[in-house]
Amino acid sequence: MQRFVLPFLVVTLFSLSACGGTTALPNYSGPQYPETAQVDVLFQAGQAEPSCRVFAELFAFFPADVSAQTIQAVLMDEAKVRGAHMLLIGQSRESGKDEGMYLMYLGPPREYAMDRGWDDWRAGYDIWKKQLGWIGLGHGEWGREDVVYPVPLAVQAAMLRCR
Repeated sequence: MQRFVLPFLVVTLFSLSACGGTTALPNYSGPQYPETAQVDVLFQAGQAEPSCRVFAELFAFFPADVSAQTIQAVLMDEAKVRGAHMLLIGQSRESGKDEGMYLMYLGPPREYAMDRGWDDWRAGYDIWKKQLGWIGLGHGEWGREDVVYPVPLAVQAAMLRCR
């Protein structure tokens, strides 16, 4: 029972904060787009249409004992609030620290088209290399309630707008 309380509280908190139209995250300084109703999820950059524009790159940090379902809910809700059409999920690693759930936006300074500048997850590399072992969070795990990570996670993500 206890392992479901934290994920429930995280999702509830994020859902409630999204009701006001925007989530108050002090480190997001990218473009402001209207909220989207649906976001497609990709796990490989090559799956994105070349004309899609990357407007946000981030690390999402999650506490130990979080489910893949909670990770999906938090990232999808944030992508919708920011106006993304697509959410690109990169790799995941065990976080070097367990500081709860938070998002760290890394840029970019200006949005760019996938076919003219995808940087292959170079943003925040100094932070990324300090994380620990690799963790599987891919298509097979995405959104599953029965997949629970016993260690804190750092997840790469990018938000895209497409025509």
